Amino acid sequence: MLALRLSMLALALSLVHPAGAHAQKREPPVKEGEAVDTVVAIKPFVPADTAWERRWREETATLAGTIRDAETGLPLRANVIPEDGWEFTDSLGQYTAEGQEPGRQTVVIEQRGFLAERRTVELAAGQTTTLDVSLRRAPAPCCALTGSWRVRFVLARRGGMGPAPSDSVV
Repeated sequence: MLALRLSMLALALSLVHPAGAHAQKREPPVKEGEAVDTVVAIKPFVPADTAWERRWREETATLAGTIRDAETGLPLRANVIPEDGWEFTDSLGQYTAEGQEPGRQTVVIEQRGFLAERRTVELAAGQTTTLDVSLRRAPAPCCALTGSWRVRFVLARRGGMGPAPSDSVV
């Protein structure tokens, strides 16, 4: 039994660090207090062209578009929130929300520093609906709060996330 566990461990380690991989790419040593950038490449999920995938595409709708700054016309990274999910725009302000329930949906588009937009769209099964939005900048705050503040949070009931709240921890 121990030999089997050791064999499984050796197999797992060989998959993570193939033989000679450490010799092929040497990273310079990191000094204490030095910042390190790490880049992780994640291969996007592309469903296989199966009967199930074709049926899914025929029965669901897709919402796609571009979000821009209304003042400058530049693309924005923003949150696009249809009723069936949550999408983020890329660096070009583009998004694609697949697998949406066909029919009338309300979509909220928001980004910090901009006024949120709420749009209603009609999504058709097997179709892509385009929703391009230009967000207007939010006005500057009218006033500033100064002084000392004391905030107290009161929880109506204990949630399922973590330990019970106390006077000092929420």
